[in-house]
Amino acid sequence: MKTFIYLFIVVFVNTLSAQVNTEKFRKESDKPGYSGSISLAAGLASGNSEFVKAKGGLRIDYSAPSYDFFLVGNYEFEEANDAKVVNKGFAHLRNILSLSPVLSIEFFLQKEFNQFILLEDRNLGGAGLRVDAINLFADTSVKSVELFFGTGLMYENEKYNITGSSVTNLFRSTSYLTLNWQMNEIISFITINYFQFDVERFNDFRFINESGLNFTIFKNLIFTSAISLRYDNEPVPNVRNHDLELTNGITFSF
Repeated sequence: MKTFIYLFIVVFVNTLSAQVNTEKFRKESDKPGYSGSISLAAGLASGNSEFVKAKGGLRIDYSAPSYDFFLVGNYEFEEANDAKVVNKGFAHLRNILSLSPVLSIEFFLQKEFNQFILLEDRNLGGAGLRVDAINLFADTSVKSVELFFGTGLMYENEKYNITGSSVTNLFRSTSYLTLNWQMNEIISFITINYFQFDVERFNDFRFINESGLNFTIFKNLIFTSAISLRYDNEPVPNVRNHDLELTNGITFSF
């Protein structure tokens, strides 16, 4: 059991990227009130291979009949052979107000950093609308497919560890499309797509796609296979415009 819990923490924390996909942290709850979770993991090796790593996560949720909010935060650090290879973290707060069965309004704040894309500090705040497209355009009896569309506007402040003009302040549009398909009792598929652009300069845009297949092995044991793509059309100097990550793992729930 300890192995499965540790693998879950590794898969959960390693899905983070410089532009955080917060849609994957959304969860539905039928029970009102508070809930929360804490995840911690650490590793150390000495000898032929030397590394030290630490990971941690915190989540707090509150659910009510007409609104919900969640606070989620993560930090990851890894050093190998006296050199840092990972140092990043973020915190995200979101409040969701239900306007109707198919429409809600959201408000959010976020703070993050990532040393290896030279991002010292990123702060943003914004609001947007979220639409349940299945219930809006299709038969509400459809239970195996969920499709959500969201769009909004946010103010973004970024500081990079580069020479010259390292601080930017701008308004950025943010939109996402989420598809969750329960193919059968064993296999499910989810894909989340984000698109964000500077409202004054359309060439300054970013895109995220995260897609994955989940295979239920037993009732509480799930094998996951996922791909994550991040693309920035105008990255800062000496930073590549894309990141691609493939992951496989096991999730154990209890």
